[in-house]
Amino acid sequence: MYRRRLVNSTVLICLSLTEEELERLTNDGPRRDIVALGELLDAPILLRSTTGSRKGLLGKIFGPQMRHAWKAAGLAARPGTIFADGEHLGFPLALALLLRGRRDTRLIILGHLVDKRWKRAMLWVATRMVPQGTLILHSVTQSQRVKSDVGNGWQIATLPYQVDTEFWEPVTSNESRRPLIVSAGSENRDYQTLVNAARGLDVDVRIAAGSHWARESATANELPPNVEFIKETLPFTALRELYGRASAVVVPLFPSSNQAGVTTILEAMSMARPVVVSCTDGQREVVSGPLVRPESADAMPIPARGPRLFGLDAAPNNITGLYVPPEDAAALRKAIVSLLDDRNRSREIGHAGRQTVVEYFGVDDFAGRFAAIILAEDTVVAQRSKAATRA
Repeated sequence: MYRRRLVNSTVLICLSLTEEELERLTNDGPRRDIVALGELLDAPILLRSTTGSRKGLLGKIFGPQMRHAWKAAGLAARPGTIFADGEHLGFPLALALLLRGRRDTRLIILGHLVDKRWKRAMLWVATRMVPQGTLILHSVTQSQRVKSDVGNGWQIATLPYQVDTEFWEPVTSNESRRPLIVSAGSENRDYQTLVNAARGLDVDVRIAAGSHWARESATANELPPNVEFIKETLPFTALRELYGRASAVVVPLFPSSNQAGVTTILEAMSMARPVVVSCTDGQREVVSGPLVRPESADAMPIPARGPRLFGLDAAPNNITGLYVPPEDAAALRKAIVSLLDDRNRSREIGHAGRQTVVEYFGVDDFAGRFAAIILAEDTVVAQRSKAATRA
C-alpha cells in the first residue's frame, strides 16, 4: 500500500517490507533510513502486500517480490524513477519494466551482496533490460568486483551506511562493575571464535544473536560460564541498554566481501563504545584502527581502511576501533584485554568513534546523499523526456 499519496512525483520508493514489518522496525526504535529518505523526497512508498500468495512452482516463479515488482512497474510515473531496497527486488523490477515496455523508467537498486556468481549474472542481465539506472553499494569491495558487470547506461555509486545518532546516544557506564563484552547480530557472525577468546577471562560476555535483518541465526557451542548466548531478537531499547553497559563491543566475522556487521559497529560507535572487528575484505569503510595480532599489534590505523575510502579526504585518521584477523581467537583475546587494561585509551577510542559517526554516518546525511543520487537520476529522466517531446 502507499504510505503517501502520489502527487506530481516522478520517484517511487519500492520496499520489500510489509506494513507490519515496517511498523515493527519503526516502533520504539531508531529512525529508519528509508523513512527519512521518503520524508526528504516527499515521495510515495510502496510496500509489499501480504495477500494473494501462491503455492507451488508458479508461486516460486511469480512470488511476492515479482508480484510486488509488477505492481510497482505499473504505478511508476512516466517518465520516472523507481528505487528498490535490494537486489532481490531490483532484479524482478528490471524484468517487470521490460515486460511492461517501460524504457522511460530509470531503476535504482540498493545492492547488498551482489558479487556472488549467480548474482553477477543476474546483474549483467538486469542492467541490460533497463537502459538507465544506478546500483548503490555500501562496500568498496563490492563496487570493485561488479563494476564490469553493469550495462553501459548504468552507474555504480558507493555510499556510506547510516545510524540514528540520536537514538544510539552515549550513556555513562558503570566501570566499577565486572567488565562486560557485548556482541550482537547474526549475519556472517563467528561467535565461536569470540567464545574461545573469552574462555577463562575475568569478563562477562553477552551475545545477542537475534537479528531484525538476517535470514539465518548465528550459533556457538560449549559456552563457558562467563558467556551468555541470547537467541531471541532483542527490542531496540533493550539492545541500547546492553550497549550502554558494555566495556567494549566485539563484531567477530567470517571472511566475507560485503559489509556484514556494519549495523552493530555503527550502533556501538554511536554510543561511544570501543569496537573490535574482524579484518574482512568487505568490512573496511567504517573503522579506522590498527590490526592486532597474537605476536604484535600495528601502532597506526591500516591505511586502506576507514571513511577515507569513500573519498572523504578530510576524514581524520583517529583510532576508532581495533581490527583482528578473522577466526583468530588469540588475536581477539589480546585486543579485548588491551582495551580492558587501558580504560583511558578505550574511552578515547569510543569518543573518536562517536565523533566519526556523527560526522559521516548519520541517518539524515545518509538520506541526503541518497536523495541527491535519486534526484540526479530523476532530473536526467525529465530532461530526456523533454528532449523527446521537442523532437
